[in-house]
Amino acid sequence: MGPLKGRYENPERPHRLLALDGGGIRGLITLGILEKLEGLLAEQWKDENPFCFCDWFDYVAGTSTGAIIAAGIARGMSIKDLIQFYRENGVAVFERSHLMQRLISFYQADPLRDKLL
Repeated sequence: MGPLKGRYENPERPHRLLALDGGGIRGLITLGILEKLEGLLAEQWKDENPFCFCDWFDYVAGTSTGAIIAAGIARGMSIKDLIQFYRENGVAVFERSHLMQRLISFYQADPLRDKLL
């Protein structure tokens, strides 16, 4: 049985939160750490269902690039898939805005929006 099977049946148990920071393309560093964690947790998984990283946490949140990673995890994406997404799209998604636009945002939203649609 998986570690969080029936997780809300016991409101007294500690809940698990994964909080991820920002940093643009440096999100690949975060993903490298999460890839190792995912491997370690998958080894301990004892459930009839296949391991999914999102099943280990009750809450997943992030800021900036951490929010992109958190959204992928919440959707059930593997860390390997997220790394592939960053490698294929990172340059376009994290292209810096022009100097005057940086007053609003460091990065342009259009490349990420196009990849998510």
